[in-house]
Amino acid sequence: MRFGLVMPRLRFLGPLDILVVFGIGAGAALAWVAGPQAHGSRATAYVEGEAVAWWTLDGAPANDTVVGALGPVAIEHGNGAVRIMASPCPNRVCLRQGRVSRLHDQLVCVPSHLVIVVEDVGNRRDGDLDAVH
Repeated sequence: MRFGLVMPRLRFLGPLDILVVFGIGAGAALAWVAGPQAHGSRATAYVEGEAVAWWTLDGAPANDTVVGALGPVAIEHGNGAVRIMASPCPNRVCLRQGRVSRLHDQLVCVPSHLVIVVEDVGNRRDGDLDAVH
């Protein structure tokens, strides 16, 4: 005869429980990814932290050039998005970032010290408050 505690077998998660947890997680992830995303109306280019150019994202695609730390960087803007077309940086990682259009998206070319930020200027003027009383 054995003495001691007899522990009942605990069932934490069964197959149906795992399916329910997975379904809730997948639904939350889908709502986060596919939820409404605000699109910006302009892109501003910063070289070494200083704004050097900005473009509206409306209209037909157009090309411009920004001079970064390594030389000229070709930018395409229009049709609601912006992207880096050509850069003198060694690995060209910035080219693989693709087109961005969502508010606060960024394109970064580290060797050229270039950051392009998608913004929404709307009807707000510089110096206006950005809050509701």
